[in-house]
Amino acid sequence: PIHSVHKAPSFYWHCDGGPSRHLKILVYLNSTEESGGNTLLFDRQVTDAYKRIGYVFCNIKHRTDDITELGNLYGIPTQHTEFQLLPGEALLFEPFYIMHRGRIPTKVPRYMIQICFVPSALYWEQGCLKHKAPVESNKWPNVKLTSA
Repeated sequence: PIHSVHKAPSFYWHCDGGPSRHLKILVYLNSTEESGGNTLLFDRQVTDAYKRIGYVFCNIKHRTDDITELGNLYGIPTQHTEFQLLPGEALLFEPFYIMHRGRIPTKVPRYMIQICFVPSALYWEQGCLKHKAPVESNKWPNVKLTSA
């Protein structure tokens, strides 16, 4: 590896905790071919099989980067999906429901932007009323707000 990130939890098979309904977008700024790094994914059915045997959301120190032995033991597929991405291309997935892991870059550093969309627990109009814009007029967003 070009740097010592191998022990980082995101390089082992896992699902992200937190809100169950959130999306992750990984925008690659250099190609997967250039860096040698990538994001590996299982589909939802395979992820659910690993959830049933207790692997997904297990103690972080029990994560593995090679799921082959565990999959073979329980008869769960071990073939993952990965995409060869060019600069500016992105991966969109539900990290709570899709088991994934990063592949450590082997050639040059991998550059990406990670964006998470997380649902708000507060209805947007209530949020705007509660958290006024930091300007003198406090008139944002520029819509008519109704009382609930």
